[in-house]
Amino acid sequence: MNDRDIVLVHGGHHGAWCWDAVVECLRTLGYEGNIHTPDVPGCGSKRGRDTDRLKLADIAEELNDELTALDTRNALLVGHSMAGVVLPLMLDNRPDLFSSACFLTTSIPQNGESIRDLFGTELRGVDQTRLGWPASPEAGLESFFAAMFAPDMTPEQFDLVLKNALADVWPACASAETVYRSGFPGSVNVSYVVTERDPILPPAWQGRFAERLGVARLYSIDTPHEPFITHPDLLADLLMTEARTT
Repeated sequence: MNDRDIVLVHGGHHGAWCWDAVVECLRTLGYEGNIHTPDVPGCGSKRGRDTDRLKLADIAEELNDELTALDTRNALLVGHSMAGVVLPLMLDNRPDLFSSACFLTTSIPQNGESIRDLFGTELRGVDQTRLGWPASPEAGLESFFAAMFAPDMTPEQFDLVLKNALADVWPACASAETVYRSGFPGSVNVSYVVTERDPILPPAWQGRFAERLGVARLYSIDTPHEPFITHPDLLADLLMTEARTT
């Protein structure tokens, strides 16, 4: 089968490493297309870079330049969590690279709002107009990351995630910059994957995010926020189906 390219963009406090098990599962399932897993500046292979002056558009352009150099075409663009604010810019910047997009439990602020505005500063439930946080970082980063990432993980999996999460830092603009999706999605075929047991983004909020994107298809899987770690076979099967049918 002549499978098309898949591009997997990681979320906050992650790098390309987080997709390893999904890529392996896709290959086991027989997916033959190119699979690209770029690192956002400050993460993975790009740790230690000065990202203070970067804007969201800069991130989108850098990732697209890398994909262009890899001769990417007709790709399914997949983004997780914080990547939701970058994917629309990648699609707008180089629409020739992609034919569809899949938002995997992504944060989608309203136009004119930032991720920081979306979440607020309080724990969840204090301010009903904001998403809120499932835990406070004041309790320590390990406890904070455990509340967000650890459900369904083995101790070994969480150790891997924690070690990398402490080192992988997205540019500050990802949470601070206001977003605008004028005209999105246009002619792009867009889907959203709801993770039903997500401690960071409750399913009801994910439904709102899907509506804001104007998605054509809404999937739902019985996982927490990190299915590429906890349920890579399930996620790989969904992504292969999406890549082969859109």
